[in-house]
Amino acid sequence: MRGRKICFQSVFNFGGCALIWRGYQWITWLLAPWALLCVVVRLYKEPLYRIHWRQRFGYDYPDKVSNTLWFHAVSVGEVNLAATLIQSLNIDRPIILTTTTLTGAERARVVLGDRVIHVYAPFDLKSVVMRFIEHFKPIALYLIETELWPHWIHCCQQQEIPVMLINGRLSDRSYRRYCLIRPLTRAMLSALSCLAVQSSLIGERFLKLGAAPDRVQVMNNIKYEIPMSLSDQALGFKLRQSLGGASRPCVIAASTHPGEEIMVLEAFVQLKSRAQDPCLILAPRHPIRVDDILKLCHQFNLKSARSTTIASDQLNSIEVLIVDTLGQLCQFYTASDIAFIGGSLIEHGGHNPIEAIQASCACLSGPHVFNFEDMYEALFESGGCVRVKDAQALFQSWDHLIHTPEQQMQQVRDAQAVIRQTQGGLNQHLALIEALCSSD
Repeated sequence: MRGRKICFQSVFNFGGCALIWRGYQWITWLLAPWALLCVVVRLYKEPLYRIHWRQRFGYDYPDKVSNTLWFHAVSVGEVNLAATLIQSLNIDRPIILTTTTLTGAERARVVLGDRVIHVYAPFDLKSVVMRFIEHFKPIALYLIETELWPHWIHCCQQQEIPVMLINGRLSDRSYRRYCLIRPLTRAMLSALSCLAVQSSLIGERFLKLGAAPDRVQVMNNIKYEIPMSLSDQALGFKLRQSLGGASRPCVIAASTHPGEEIMVLEAFVQLKSRAQDPCLILAPRHPIRVDDILKLCHQFNLKSARSTTIASDQLNSIEVLIVDTLGQLCQFYTASDIAFIGGSLIEHGGHNPIEAIQASCACLSGPHVFNFEDMYEALFESGGCVRVKDAQALFQSWDHLIHTPEQQMQQVRDAQAVIRQTQGGLNQHLALIEALCSSD
């Protein structure tokens, strides 16, 4: 698959899959009342979800435009990837960026501003998707990493709009789930003009699910080439000084999920008995949970504070700094020596460690990293990341690296070497995006 030239042949003959699409359409309409009830409950429980909620049903869009490029990114990580691509594109067309989450929308506003027209992603109902297409008239759809929505793909297929999967990934768990709906999955994949995937293993999974061999291309991971923000780096260096400077050990637990913070705090309490006045930066994946984490810190008798409310002259007296914002991990990584990447001590699948490595943090991760299995496999093999299984192992790794700074720096160098060896994906994807755009 690697190196194969993609031929953007017509994929718009969908007669053989008509029964599958019709069946899926009936199922979605049957489930629509239940889904609508879920939306109403979420609107009640989460006031922020009410922002532009009508866009998710195909209403309240900005002014009509045509001949657009449609990029879809689920949340913050995918938006960062999309931003790197969009800022590098040499195409003079309006760009529509859809996101699923509120955090992704905010990140898009920060990194792309007026460069794109941002709207919330339409729900996967045929009438809703058609309203979106008729309003923005895209000439191509680019799906970032994992998003395969049947009605999106089918509606684009009917309108002869080519669809490309960018930086595609498919974990073993997701593969097994798609196997359960193999006919629908095959119909979706047969409608894609191109699948640019992160590894041969991922490519093989897509082929087994029904992707056409001449449309699957293995490319390097774009996330290895997302640049660090210089302003965030500068803020990170300033934060480190306020926390106590280089002489005070500083560790970060980033993108943590429920069940992980208690293990992180248990490890940190042990670390306090071994290191001189250590500091923990705790950045939950969802800042809405900050109040619960503050309560946990109180239970452990740890002096803690939110990152947005504490004065800079008080930072050096804080034991746990809890990050209650999004999109600023780079500066907190820059202020840290060692980073634990969350979502991995529980079966969530882990999160992207690249930002931490770019910020020269020694990286630790739990065993559950199936969302980024190829990336972590390379890091584990090179010694660029250490796997920990529980609070005790996390404490021991922190303790070892803090007391052996030469080992800490060697681990950083090993990880950064992995990144350098796997660059080149950005230009590979740009060439395919421009080819697909010009094929309309």
